[in-house]
Amino acid sequence: REKIKGKRQMNKGSVVFGVAVLLALSFCVYGQDKDIHIPPGKTMGFNYRVSDGAGFSWEFNSSGAIVSSTNNAYDSGMALRMDGTNFTWSNNANQSGDGRVFEIGPFSYNLLKVYRRIYVDPKLGYCRYIDIFENTTSGAIAVNIEHYSAMGGPVKRIYTSAGGTTHTDNDWGIITDDGNGSSRPSVVHVYASKDAAFRPKFRYNENNNEVICGLKLDVPAGKAVAICMFEAQCRPWDKTKKMLDDFNYQEELKKIPAPLRKIIVNYTGGQSASFGLNLPRKKDSDLVVLRSEKEVAG
Repeated sequence: REKIKGKRQMNKGSVVFGVAVLLALSFCVYGQDKDIHIPPGKTMGFNYRVSDGAGFSWEFNSSGAIVSSTNNAYDSGMALRMDGTNFTWSNNANQSGDGRVFEIGPFSYNLLKVYRRIYVDPKLGYCRYIDIFENTTSGAIAVNIEHYSAMGGPVKRIYTSAGGTTHTDNDWGIITDDGNGSSRPSVVHVYASKDAAFRPKFRYNENNNEVICGLKLDVPAGKAVAICMFEAQCRPWDKTKKMLDDFNYQEELKKIPAPLRKIIVNYTGGQSASFGLNLPRKKDSDLVVLRSEKEVAG
C-alpha cells in the first residue's frame, strides 16, 4: 500500500509539475518572443499591386488600405482606425524574400506601436491582414479598433458562416455582395475562429456600401497582441459560398510564423484573456501546441 501510495503521489506531482511548466512556457513565449516582424533588408514602395492565386487583383497604399481591386470590388478596404484615429504611414515597407508579405509601421498611437503585416496568398486567393499592437509601457492600454471598408457597391445580399442570410454575433465570417448580375466579385470576410475568446463585431447596413469590424482590445503591459483578418474576392455566387463554407482557417494560420501566430487573439491558438494559454477545441479533445509546434491532444 505504501508503495502504491508513493507512486500515486509521484504521478500527481508530475502532472502538477507538467502543467506548471506548460503555463510557464506560455508566459515566456508570449512575453519575450520578439520574432514577430519582417526583418529589415528588402523594401518596397507604393502603390503596390499584386494578384492572388485565383487571379484577383489587390492594390495597397502606404497605410495598408486596399485602393484598387478587380472590377471595383472595393472602393477602399481594410483601413485601420484606433479610437477614430486612422493608421497612417508614408514610408516604404519591409518585404519578405518571396515578395508576398509586406509590413508597415510602427505608427505611434496612445503609447502603442502599431504595425500592419499584409499577405496575398498565391494559391487559394485571399488577402490576410495581421495588425500588431505593441505596448512598451508598464501599464495596460485599452484601444477600440475598427477595420473599415467601403465596398464597390451597396450590400444587397449576404451569406454567413452559419449558412444563413442573417448575420449574428455567433458568425465568424460573412460574404457581402451587391446583388445578382453585377460584374463585381463578391467579398468574403473571415474575422474570427468559431470559438475565439475575442470576436470582432461585424456590422453593415443593407443598401449601404460600408462594412466595419470592431473590437475593444486590451494590450497588457510590456506585451504585444495581434488581430488577424482574411479578405477574399470571388465569383460566381455559388463558388463564393463554397469558399466560405470550406475555408480552413486553422490550416491557413499555419502559414504564419509561430511567434506571431501565438499573439493573435481572435483565433483559437492565440493567447487567452487570463494567462496567455488557449486550448483549442478539436472534435473529440482539447489541443495544446507546444513551442516546438508539436501538438498534444487530450
